Amino acid sequence: MKLRILSIVLCIAMIVCTFASCSKKKEEDDGVISETSARAAVTLSMYVITEDGTTDEAAEAVEKAINSMTKSKYTTKLEITYLTADEYYAAVESQFETMKKNADPSAADTEAVESGDETAQAPVEEELVIGENGVAELRYPTLTPGQIDIVVIDDYAKYTEYVEKGYLASLDSAVKGLSKKLTDYIYPATLEAAKVDGVLYGIPNNHPIAAEATYITVNRELAEEFGLDCDLVKSVSDLADFLAFAATKEGVTPIRNTEIALNDVLYMGADAATRTLTSDFSLVGQYGKNSTVTAPESLFANQAYKNELLALAKFDFGGYYGTGADEKYAIEVKTGDLAAMCADGADNEIVVLCAKMLAKEEICDTVIGVSAFTDKKVFDRTMEVITYLNTNEDFRNLFQYGIEGTNYVLDEYTDEMIKLTNDYNMDLAKTGNMFIAYPDAGMPLNIWEMAKKQNLASVAQVDSAFGGFVIPADVEGETPVDFDSAKELAKTSSAVKAQLDACKTYEEYEAIVNSVVQTYGEVINGFITGEKTPCALYIASLG
Repeated sequence: MKLRILSIVLCIAMIVCTFASCSKKKEEDDGVISETSARAAVTLSMYVITEDGTTDEAAEAVEKAINSMTKSKYTTKLEITYLTADEYYAAVESQFETMKKNADPSAADTEAVESGDETAQAPVEEELVIGENGVAELRYPTLTPGQIDIVVIDDYAKYTEYVEKGYLASLDSAVKGLSKKLTDYIYPATLEAAKVDGVLYGIPNNHPIAAEATYITVNRELAEEFGLDCDLVKSVSDLADFLAFAATKEGVTPIRNTEIALNDVLYMGADAATRTLTSDFSLVGQYGKNSTVTAPESLFANQAYKNELLALAKFDFGGYYGTGADEKYAIEVKTGDLAAMCADGADNEIVVLCAKMLAKEEICDTVIGVSAFTDKKVFDRTMEVITYLNTNEDFRNLFQYGIEGTNYVLDEYTDEMIKLTNDYNMDLAKTGNMFIAYPDAGMPLNIWEMAKKQNLASVAQVDSAFGGFVIPADVEGETPVDFDSAKELAKTSSAVKAQLDACKTYEEYEAIVNSVVQTYGEVINGFITGEKTPCALYIASLG
């Protein structure tokens, strides 16, 4: 008996020494940037949405495994409430209202304080308790009535509603400081979309944000033989040397398409009858700035536009195009969704030219927020957990799929995730950064690789090429809009297009392209710089 007591005393002494030895430790790998002394034991309440079939026993086992990680890393315990969708929001809102009634004025401040000072954390519970297997550990506080700290919101309307009701804390300061690591893992457009009136109240799940993409499939075998680095390819013209090489290979068609449209270009003209800007072929427009529509330019003075135009002409005159039925080809330009890209990516290298971004409501269909009524002294702890969930693969997969070897295994040859039980079920889109989780059962194993390519090339969709701009009926009282410049530009653009279409050789085509600015500069500049032209009015509307 004396030996057992002595063993427990020695165990407690070792734990005290271990906590004391952490006084100067500085952790930066998972967003912890403050130097701390022995950390206070903190208990946080987290509400999550689970799927049908999850049992209390399985959820408790996973929660225990989760806490073995958060206690060890952050001295933070999570009490996780798993609820199905039909019961979730009623329970969450009840908790919020309880906390709101109990909150004092300072606790209701939605801009949480980040002190980085451990003395500002919840009071340290000095008492050590003997846990399972006779192991001594810190005593963690019990939750207060109605406590809710971390909440998953899988509905954009609910998210904005909770912001309006003052339920959620602002996370701006945290993402700029303690949780800055999140910006390395979540695509910037996704974080931006999660802002409400310019303020970030929820960390969005990093996930595919494009509806469809225009992409190039590149024959992997030929690319390897040529030594092509597809990561450096940004446009079709970057493939000119590779396609010239492919043209020398017997039985290979360089381009499977019958033709390729010029990508990433907006043309600008004006229609006097409808008083709108048009997108028909024009010598004026915008190239390579597809995220926002800014002031148009003289397209044939843009070297990148000319390079792409001439590259496509070279492919055409060189006989690079196939019929679409060739058995072996070097590239194909396609438009498709993520599933199509994944299928094509199995046997080809994929280069995404551009992708159409989903609407804001779809990009932010799930966020993880912090209660506005969480004690400000433990706000940093909530952000540590959220950051860990979005940046650490082991923690993320545990939360999503449960315990490896119990709930799932990985195929030893493919690393495919295989479920062993059906008693712990979570929706991959509702549990954090999707790109660091294993693809769910049935998903292509290359889905995150393809989705990242889509995200990097994604651009916001606009209702029309020039934002629905309508040309005013008159300017400064009686002064009419100068439509003569628009008519002259339209006539000239049509003539140039006809000349290009009639070319018999690449050299003839190239000569016309290189002469446009000099030959028609007066017409182009008249439309762009004239005081009352549709273009000038549009530029003025941009502010």
